[in-house]
Amino acid sequence: MNIIMNRRSLSRFGCIAALAVMSTVASLAESSHTLIAGQSDYSRKQGYYLSFANDSTYGTLSLSTLKLLLLAADGTHWSTLCASGPFVFNHEYKVVGTIGGGHESLVVDGGNALQTEAVLAPCSLDLSIDNWWARGDADYQIIIDRVIVQSGGQTVDRDLRPPASLPFALQQIDRESLQRLATPRLDLSTGSVCITAWLHIVTTSSIKSAWPLIDQYGQMIAAKFPGKVITDSDLDAEAAKESARLDRIGVPKNFDKYGGRTDLGWTSKATGYFRVEKRNGIWWLITPIGNPCFYTGICSIPAVFWPSTPVTGRESLYSWLPDKDGRFHDAWGQSDGVSRFSFRAANLIRKFSGDWRAKETALSAKRLRTLGFSGVAKWGQLNDIASFPVLHIDAPKLLRHSDIFDVAVGQKISQSLSSQITPQLSDPNVVGWSIGNEVDEIIKPEEIADILSRDGGTAAKRALVDHALASIYEGNMAKLSSSWHIAASSPADIYASQKLQPPQADVEALRQYFADVYYGFLYDAVKKIDANHLYFGFWFPADLPNIESSWALMLRHVDVIGYDRYEYCANGIADSDFAKLLASTGKPAFCGEFGYTLDYDGTRGFCFSRNNPIHTEKQEGQAYERWIRSAASNAYIVGGGWFKYNDQPITGQGGAHGPNFLIESENAAWGIYTDQDQPRWTLFDHMRKANLAAANIRAAVTGPR
Repeated sequence: MNIIMNRRSLSRFGCIAALAVMSTVASLAESSHTLIAGQSDYSRKQGYYLSFANDSTYGTLSLSTLKLLLLAADGTHWSTLCASGPFVFNHEYKVVGTIGGGHESLVVDGGNALQTEAVLAPCSLDLSIDNWWARGDADYQIIIDRVIVQSGGQTVDRDLRPPASLPFALQQIDRESLQRLATPRLDLSTGSVCITAWLHIVTTSSIKSAWPLIDQYGQMIAAKFPGKVITDSDLDAEAAKESARLDRIGVPKNFDKYGGRTDLGWTSKATGYFRVEKRNGIWWLITPIGNPCFYTGICSIPAVFWPSTPVTGRESLYSWLPDKDGRFHDAWGQSDGVSRFSFRAANLIRKFSGDWRAKETALSAKRLRTLGFSGVAKWGQLNDIASFPVLHIDAPKLLRHSDIFDVAVGQKISQSLSSQITPQLSDPNVVGWSIGNEVDEIIKPEEIADILSRDGGTAAKRALVDHALASIYEGNMAKLSSSWHIAASSPADIYASQKLQPPQADVEALRQYFADVYYGFLYDAVKKIDANHLYFGFWFPADLPNIESSWALMLRHVDVIGYDRYEYCANGIADSDFAKLLASTGKPAFCGEFGYTLDYDGTRGFCFSRNNPIHTEKQEGQAYERWIRSAASNAYIVGGGWFKYNDQPITGQGGAHGPNFLIESENAAWGIYTDQDQPRWTLFDHMRKANLAAANIRAAVTGPR
């Protein structure tokens, strides 16, 4: 990412000021704020951050207005150090920011320390490295090469330099990938932290000298690799080769139409719907016609248009973008005023004549069957093939979730779910229902704080207050009033107050209460509409730390525990702690999403990480086999969904736009098929082998593991 400092001593860098660096962003013509490292919640005055800031009302930003800021919060206000230029291009800077002992200091290139009084209050926040919250038009780019953050006896050392052997254009893309990697949450209980960063600044013109980056097929121009599409005839040749190979391989036998096995020597009751059954201590998914199934699925199939990439303001990244009214009209889309283009759709239009959508959809079904998958997982649907529809809630929300204590809101939720479920009420291809996805459905502490800050007419607030009084304080109004810092003689007094200050332990207890009631309401609502299909919950993000309490709340209100987990484990599905967590529930579980990104060592422009163990198709295929083998051997896991069918675009699939964004959101090579609709044959072969063996592996398991 971006940042810089002058080689002269810091005593030349001017101001110490309490800057409201974020409040002015919206009113300025251009604003660029580049985070070096930080753990912060600005509105709550918690944490710290070291960043560059540049705000101007005069158009394009320049080095003359660039500032380096170090901020620390004590819970009531921010203490700020500000080092202002002059900054220079092409100089390697070393910046050290230290907070602790009642002070904060900032040192650039070993010069004099800029200091002020500061207190960092203990808090628990995620660490972010090399990021931004505003990225306006500037004539410079700050390049962060390395960051070391030390706190609470922990050290995070992030090297952000891409492989020097790569062409400059690939280095640009790979650097943005390295910026986006997740970082651990460092302990701030000691109230001290040290950030050391090495960085330099280059001109924007030098960055853009390598543009355009993307060719007419959605590939990096600078990338050189076997099988790269050069002309339309390459698409035709690969299509003919694939067709012949799929026919030669054929669809595997001994599977029913729902993915169940017909050759395991036993069947169960046919109910016309998917269900689960425990047999000899092992959970199985049973297909509508009664066959045992270890379900393997593909997410996001057929995805004939998605994912697309935002192009507004970024047109210069691409060597080719067609007219919106011509042959490639259907490859264009728009969202929130931003034009989007799907290179996948454009390649399918090139590849097929006539109804390209129908042809790709039919081919996708053939591929899925030939690969030995049971059916579709999340985010997709194919005709007459099993799938996992994900429902959404169309009802008013509080901060993040609806007020299920409000009868009218509850009715709207039920109506919303009914409108989605009823058309497939008797569909045997629906494996089961789920609502929402991952982190979005976890009830967070800030939601409880928001509810308690609302007026007394909010049903959820009254319910939380009543629960706290009855269950936490055993009806003792005086004790609650003292603990919550309020003068109250009745529940009505508490309802009316919008300045409640419950202790953290109470907030957590109320979070768990709200979540338990909320998840229970959704489960009951679905079952009242449809008593036959399974319910999987909300695809719990099992990669998160400290998940036990939220996991326990969710699992009480599902038929099968739906979870997603991407963490790479050399032995397969999980580390021993997660395996124990699965076993502790006693319930069957289904992994809605798992997958491994293929980075090609940064040589093709896809999401790149030095810590990623998957660099080749063979490694990806072997990882898939390990996952299937270990999951099928687990007594509780009844299947999993591979994320996903095709790749994400190299320039990202998110919603932002503008010339300073090379990658917008996710840009990983997840796919069994590329954006050029070409198979990764080595991965293909490993997947088919694993899928065909999965049920036999499970059948050989003799007891819970």
